[in-house]
Amino acid sequence: MDANRRLEELFRRMLNYERTRTMAAPWSLDNMRRLLTGAGARAARGVWIQVGGSKGKGSTSHYLEALARGTGARTGLYTSPHLQHVTERVRIDGEPVPATELADALDAVLAQADAGGMLLSFFEALTAAAVRIFGDHAVDVAVLEVGLGGRLDATTAVPVDATVLTHIELEHTDLLGPDIESIATEKAHIMRPGAPAWVTPDPRTDALFAAHAGRIGAVPRTPATIADLRELATTWSGTLVEGAERHPFTLHGASRFELAALALAFSCLHHLLPHAALPLTPVPRPELPGRFEVHSAATSPWILDGAHTEGSARQVATELRRRFPGRRVNLLFGAAAGKRWTAVLSELLPLVDRVLVTPLPGIPCEEPAGVVAWLHERGIPAVAVSDPESGWAALRDDPGLRLVAGSFYLVGAVRQKLDDVRR
Repeated sequence: MDANRRLEELFRRMLNYERTRTMAAPWSLDNMRRLLTGAGARAARGVWIQVGGSKGKGSTSHYLEALARGTGARTGLYTSPHLQHVTERVRIDGEPVPATELADALDAVLAQADAGGMLLSFFEALTAAAVRIFGDHAVDVAVLEVGLGGRLDATTAVPVDATVLTHIELEHTDLLGPDIESIATEKAHIMRPGAPAWVTPDPRTDALFAAHAGRIGAVPRTPATIADLRELATTWSGTLVEGAERHPFTLHGASRFELAALALAFSCLHHLLPHAALPLTPVPRPELPGRFEVHSAATSPWILDGAHTEGSARQVATELRRRFPGRRVNLLFGAAAGKRWTAVLSELLPLVDRVLVTPLPGIPCEEPAGVVAWLHERGIPAVAVSDPESGWAALRDDPGLRLVAGSFYLVGAVRQKLDDVRR
């Protein structure tokens, strides 16, 4: 059996809450704590970092990995979701692990679970597999991105040396709570006693995070500030200011929102790897799949961004104005059930000529008819399409900018179509 078939068979033995999204899920860290013993324990060597938050946690995780790898360190990176293949979630030195290696690790995890009478979720099994793989490769720096929330996320069971919290937004309100305070409280629980926690400054959450850090004995820290910022063509330059220290940097081809991720990643690694020369001139910009990802097609690029929160959509709109001034877009949009899709669309609509609304592949989602009706009430031309592939086909020969947004699942489906065309 080939590796991909093996993975499919293994996944059938797991509960996939990413695709069912049920409130009845028995959220707990008990399984993970049992898995992280014996052969499944986290390797003692290396520096391990957990990254949570609402906006920018994926980008920050990628920048942590890229900066660490730029020092010569061997790196492990665990992120979610994947866009096209599950191996994207587990990377060694920036590259997805082979499907065979992931299948072998999952085999070992499920054998351990069976022996202990545990029924694992998809995310629990993948997290435990990533921990095993990072240990097998003796990584110097491991970066774990939180999947959902923080307090009961599988990554929080893994012992880490530091945590990073990015900007907090209203998201997953059906699971995390109805307001910023509730959501921030869930995410604050990734902090660890005695360990540094880099926290993005925000007057809405500063006091809450400081109080939680004080209760558990975590050491809150703030990211470097950026001074002397300049943009010339496609290059940013400036100075990362860390206390009395000033560190010049250049960053090529980045979106503006990546600067916050760079500042967090730099501060964290500057502290954890004090003797390493972090590469800043230039910064090794990581690939950020599905985050303002531009696929060139003559004068009509495709822009893929999984933005599904109000703040992320605002960043997309800002970047569109910066990179494509005066140009409007045709939007292919889909939203998972429970998302604040009206807030997301409201940020994008000032730049949109028309919207194609699609259901999402394999997960509960907003009904396209309801989204189309809401758009029509606001005078926006909109139609429903049957699936992402139909939306892609409808926009394929469009002469304008094509934006795909609202969900990483949607971005993954369109990305696959673009890859197929290039083959």
